[in-house]
Amino acid sequence: MRMKLFNKNFLLLLQGKLVSNMGDVLYSVALSYWILETTGSKTIMGMILAMQTFVKVLFSPFGGVVSDRMSRKGIIVGSDFICGCILSIVSVLGFIGRLEIWMMMLASMMMAIATAFFQPAVQAILPDLVAKEDLSKALSANQTTVTLVQIIGQSVSGVLLSIFGPLMIFFGNGMSYFLSSFSEAWIQVPRRESTEVSLTFLEDFKSGLSFMLHHQVLKKFMLFICVLNFFGNGAFVLLLPYFMENSAFYGTTGYGFATAFMTGGTLISVMLYGFLKLNGKQRYLCWLGSILVESIGIVMCTSARNLMWIIIALVIFGFGNALMNIIFSEIQYEIIPDDKRGKVMGLLSTLSMGLTPISMAFFSMMADVVGTYPMLCLGFLTIAGGSLSLLFYKPIIKFISKDEQILQMNISKSFFWRIKR
Repeated sequence: MRMKLFNKNFLLLLQGKLVSNMGDVLYSVALSYWILETTGSKTIMGMILAMQTFVKVLFSPFGGVVSDRMSRKGIIVGSDFICGCILSIVSVLGFIGRLEIWMMMLASMMMAIATAFFQPAVQAILPDLVAKEDLSKALSANQTTVTLVQIIGQSVSGVLLSIFGPLMIFFGNGMSYFLSSFSEAWIQVPRRESTEVSLTFLEDFKSGLSFMLHHQVLKKFMLFICVLNFFGNGAFVLLLPYFMENSAFYGTTGYGFATAFMTGGTLISVMLYGFLKLNGKQRYLCWLGSILVESIGIVMCTSARNLMWIIIALVIFGFGNALMNIIFSEIQYEIIPDDKRGKVMGLLSTLSMGLTPISMAFFSMMADVVGTYPMLCLGFLTIAGGSLSLLFYKPIIKFISKDEQILQMNISKSFFWRIKR
């Protein structure tokens, strides 16, 4: 009997993610706001965010291996519960006036470790809850849920900050994690058979690394993503300070609305892709268009002088960026086998975010020296140029187009040197 797309288990996963993601959206804004209000330093803000990301990057590969060796459901439920406990303690310390910067840094690092185990488990478990032919629709539904939450959360983040303050948002986020953990506990995951039961933890890790390194195009594509993420994450961490420094953008309230509209562009993109049934060539054309649209939007951001203009630019960017990402996510699930899904996803997460801590710290420190706007332009324009360069790399074009020879390639070749025969 064919499994329904919106079955009980898939809906429970979406429900759990919906609740916790709503808290995450508010928490990310509240954390940056609390640091800036407490210290007045963009450098400290960037350092804490960078440390949080560094810890997540460091532990993601191990979280991926664990998700392939243990219960993915147990990891998901436990990670959310731990994050709920951490944020509850943080909010109580804040209410009694004992919350300090080092405490917030420690809490952020602990939550990053929990997230490093949570994300590979969620990515690995999703295909187990839906039929194979419904995977693209499931990815679209998953991203649509996340995007709707971001729209709502970002729309009200500035207003909620002004009414309740960051401490109440921390507390609310903790409660959302508890609710999410409770919802996810009812998920029933089909039993999976492991083909590598005799492997040690280190051997298991190496098997995932070997798979990724020997898939030529996947490896090269991730190198491009690492570079783009370095400049992209560095630029976007400065977006909130940029809004706060420019009265024409209406501070945190304007930031909330602008990022919410950007997420609206993302929502339209992922919903549209969920309704499409594309062959290889059509998927490539869709991916090509997504890069062009993303690049136009990001360049427009650098010339924005009022709130309306930057909102339009971010909507265009959000549409193109989401379309490009969901196509790549679909391809990952197509080529990574189940018994390696968690570990490879963890490694991909580490590679894609590997330079993010350095990026956040570098852009934040340089913003204190040369100004926020010049560093914002540097990041945005590099994203546009780097994305457009992908259009001229033929192996990636074949990869997106479902070229069978490229998708099954397991011969490792150097990225920087090619042997011409």
